[in-house]
Amino acid sequence: MTRNSTQRSKEPVLHLPICLIGVFLLIFALRAHGQQVHQLSYNGSSWMDQNLNGAAASPYTGIASFLTTPNDQTHVYYIDRTANYHVHQLFFNGVSWSDQDLTVISGASEGAYGACQVAGFSVENYQYVYYFGHDAHVHQLLYNNIGWSDTDLTALTKGPNAQPDPLVAFTTSPTLHVYYTDWNLHIRQLYSDNGTSWQDQDLTSITGGTISENAPDRTGGFHIDNYQYLLLRRQ
Repeated sequence: MTRNSTQRSKEPVLHLPICLIGVFLLIFALRAHGQQVHQLSYNGSSWMDQNLNGAAASPYTGIASFLTTPNDQTHVYYIDRTANYHVHQLFFNGVSWSDQDLTVISGASEGAYGACQVAGFSVENYQYVYYFGHDAHVHQLLYNNIGWSDTDLTALTKGPNAQPDPLVAFTTSPTLHVYYTDWNLHIRQLYSDNGTSWQDQDLTSITGGTISENAPDRTGGFHIDNYQYLLLRRQ
């Protein structure tokens, strides 16, 4: 990916009116007949539940979802319940839902850690998905309008291994940001200004010792322009 492609994030992201797409809430239906991703959607007047009929999901996986523009397609990312824990995408093209095994399509050498989170965002139709591999490394799956590729960001930056949770990702145009906790409970950031060269920062050291609690699902984040905010429970 080149710098030009990341600069597209400077353009505003458009969303379909709520009356057309409703409010998307994605959940796991943990039922006897299987664990599949369901969508609860609101169309302006009522709610409905839809089984998206993808591969069975790991009961411990995280989930990420977003809309890509200008094609206005809905995308859902999660980890399946096979022995190798592959990352899957469910996407809606306006007519029907389809399932893709991104671990296979991208040629990734590592499946996901079975109980890990998934995070992601879009820049127009460029899709960025982040997960933790079996190797305890942070991986990026990228769709660049041509195909999917997998990049081991931990190996690229020579950073430390990661805890399986938590995971936060967003873009402050044109910079890409990924936040996670390493095995020493230090909060770290991986970031790239051009989508190719990545750097690792130890935010615990930079902020004077703030460490993460050793528990999943304790971190959130957002940005306002280039101001970045990471929220967590600390010990």
